[in-house]
Amino acid sequence: DNLEQVVKNGGDTYAREQMCIASLVASHASSQAEICLGHAAGYPVTTHYHLEHGFACAIFLPETVRLVAIHRPERVANLCR
Repeated sequence: DNLEQVVKNGGDTYAREQMCIASLVASHASSQAEICLGHAAGYPVTTHYHLEHGFACAIFLPETVRLVAIHRPERVANLCR
């Protein structure tokens, strides 16, 4: 809702504040899930191949999970159940 509101009215400071909070929460969740590698790898693919960033990140997700499983198996234990 806030994204749509900001696009319609860029001066809506409440909606912009909510978008900032959402961005902060999402970045914290990404760092806690240890998927930063896949997220970072998605940027050049997004730019070079003109893909949606979420799709580009999804390309790297399996390998990212494999790497985390090797080095931090406890972090992916719930995912494998």
